[in-house]
Amino acid sequence: MRTNVKITLIEQHEMVCNLLIPKTLIVAPRQSGKTTAIVEAIKQVEYFKVFVPRPVCLDRFVGFKGIHLSKQFNTLDIDSIAWKIFVDDIDLAGFDSNTKVPYVTMETSRIYSATSSTLDFDKIQLLIQVGRFNFERICVVDHL
Repeated sequence: MRTNVKITLIEQHEMVCNLLIPKTLIVAPRQSGKTTAIVEAIKQVEYFKVFVPRPVCLDRFVGFKGIHLSKQFNTLDIDSIAWKIFVDDIDLAGFDSNTKVPYVTMETSRIYSATSSTLDFDKIQLLIQVGRFNFERICVVDHL
């Protein structure tokens, strides 16, 4: 069975509303407001978890509960805690140096929306072919 993933070009100010659409991956350059968009999006929902790649990113979510480092993804019972899982900068999430198991990947189920700084079409095509790409939409931010 062939899977089609919708790819849309969006403006920077449209990131928040697109993050609120399930199974959306937003691709935008660094320093373009992806984290700010997640902060604004989670203000609109209940029962969420956000996973960020580095401790410095936690500072941007002061005052919010449910913010975790991506390395905690596999150790939390996310299914019973959250309805919506947001991942900030999924391509920077990293992996466990001992087991080489990624913390959060594009093939991880239960992700509601995620952001990324890069777009690797070869990897996405492979994940689609093996039925492991869990996003239905890719939004590329026009950041000119």
